Amino acid sequence: MWQIRRWQISHGVFVCYYVAEEQADKYAASALQSSPGTTEPLATNNCKGCGSAAPDPILAQEESRFFPHFPFSPPAHQFGELCCGPDKQACRGSREHFREALEHVNARLLELYPDDEERFDIVLMTNNHAQVGVRLINSINHYGLTIERFCMTGGKSPIGYLTAYLTNLYLSADSEKVQEAIEAGIASATMFTANKDVAYSDTQLRVAFDGDAVLFSDESELIVKEKGLDTFFEHEQLNENKPLAQGPLKGFLEDLGKLQKKFYAKNERLNCPIRTFLVTARSAASSGARVLKTLRSWGLEVDEALFLAGAPKGPILVKIRPHIFFDDQMFHIEGAQKLGTIAAHVPYGIAQKYHKSA
Repeated sequence: MWQIRRWQISHGVFVCYYVAEEQADKYAASALQSSPGTTEPLATNNCKGCGSAAPDPILAQEESRFFPHFPFSPPAHQFGELCCGPDKQACRGSREHFREALEHVNARLLELYPDDEERFDIVLMTNNHAQVGVRLINSINHYGLTIERFCMTGGKSPIGYLTAYLTNLYLSADSEKVQEAIEAGIASATMFTANKDVAYSDTQLRVAFDGDAVLFSDESELIVKEKGLDTFFEHEQLNENKPLAQGPLKGFLEDLGKLQKKFYAKNERLNCPIRTFLVTARSAASSGARVLKTLRSWGLEVDEALFLAGAPKGPILVKIRPHIFFDDQMFHIEGAQKLGTIAAHVPYGIAQKYHKSA
C-alpha cells in the first residue's frame, strides 16, 4: 500500500502489500504440528533460496502471493521462497529491487531532511492468522527490512483497513482484492513478476505509467473501443485544451512528484533518486498534446514521455528498466513480463470489459 504519511506525527507515502491469502482457520490448528488425532504429516516446502525442505503448513501456501502494502513492498514470495518452519525466517527472495529502490529514496531524504518524516512507508497486510506474525517479524528483522506496520486480519479481507492506513498504493497478487480496492477508490494494481532477471538501477527509483485508464480516465479509450481510431483522433484534437478526468493512479504520480520536489528544493534535480515515465500507445502528433496539457493543468509532470503510436511497449521498457510498470491492458503486462519488467495490472476502465469477453 502506498501512502504519503498523513498521521499527526509522521508524514509519508504508504504502500501496502498483501501477503498471504489463505484462510487463517485452515492453518491455525496445523501451525506447529499436524492436526490432533491424525497421522497426516506436516506440509513441506522446498526452499528455493537454501534448498532445504521443512514443515511449514502456513507459509508453504504463501508462495506466489504478494504483500499488498506500501510503496514498494515485495510480493510475499519475494520476501522469501519459504523454509524452516513457522518460527524461523523466510529465505530472501531474488526480486528485491523495488523495495531496495524505495529504501534508497528514504535514505537520501533522511540525509537532506533529518527532521522530516515524509518518506515511503511499507505496510504489510495479510488475511492470515496472527500466528504468522512471528515468521514475518523474524524474516523482516533477519534481512534488516524497514517495515513497522502489520495488519493480520485472521481470515477477513484487509481491504476495509486500507482507508484507515491512509493508503497511497495497494499492491497484491490477488486480482479480486485489487478490484475491490479499486472500487473503493484506492490506487491499486495486481503485480506480476518478470519472466527473466534484468539489472535495475540501485540509485534511482524508476516508475512507468500508462496513460489512459491509469493516470487518466478511460473516456478516450472508450471512444477507441466503440468508435474506432479515426473518431478518437478527431475527438482528441477537438478537446485538446480540455483536461482529461483523473484515473486511479493519478494520486500516486502526485505523491511521487511531491517527493521529487523535496530533492529539487535542495538543488538535487540532476541527482534525484526518483524518475517517472509516461509510456503510452497514443500517437504524439494526433493525440499527445491533450495528455501533456492535462498533466500541466494538474500541476504535475513526468520526467520522460514516450508516445509509441501503437508499437509494443516491451522493448521500450527494457531500455527504461522501471522497478514497476502500471498498465490497464493485460497484453501490455504480458509483453513487459516476457522481456523482464515487473508489471502491475490496473483493473480499471473499458479495457476490462473487452478482456473478460476475449
